[in-house]
Amino acid sequence: MERIIESIRTEVSNEAADEVLGFCGEMPLNASPQEQGRWIKKLVDHMDCLLDEEIRARVMGDCGRQCISAKVVSDAVDAYAASQSIDEFLSKLNEMQMNGGNLKRDGDTILVRYEKCYCGIVNQIEEPMSLTYCNCSRGWNKVFFESVLQKKVEVKLVESVIHGASQCLFEVRIDGC
Repeated sequence: MERIIESIRTEVSNEAADEVLGFCGEMPLNASPQEQGRWIKKLVDHMDCLLDEEIRARVMGDCGRQCISAKVVSDAVDAYAASQSIDEFLSKLNEMQMNGGNLKRDGDTILVRYEKCYCGIVNQIEEPMSLTYCNCSRGWNKVFFESVLQKKVEVKLVESVIHGASQCLFEVRIDGC
């Protein structure tokens, strides 16, 4: 919750941030996980109404970049250093059940598949969450692969469980993969 608020304050003007955050009111400090999920859903829905798609993607992408742990990156860096190829690296990540455990390469693209949404916030509510929220996972995957591979990557959301697909699918494009 704090990550989203910080990202909004970083990515948009003070006036826009106040408008987005003011609509949702204060989150009680002792709010249940379900209440937190509903509050974040309300916030994201309001962002959808007030902010353009590029800004929403940056806000949620920044949230995902803040969410990844140093330990996850460190473990992945070690797996990459011990690998002879991208395919071997992805195989090691799959064995470790890292990043969904269902990674494969297709040319210069890494396909990241999740059979379920791993976000604890989304899983706390029954109502569908806006696709805007999936930019959090885009940001997470972007920092994950850029940190490990030391190359710029582009991450595209192809399918999302929270919108009725049987899986989440991200394409991670890497130059010279």
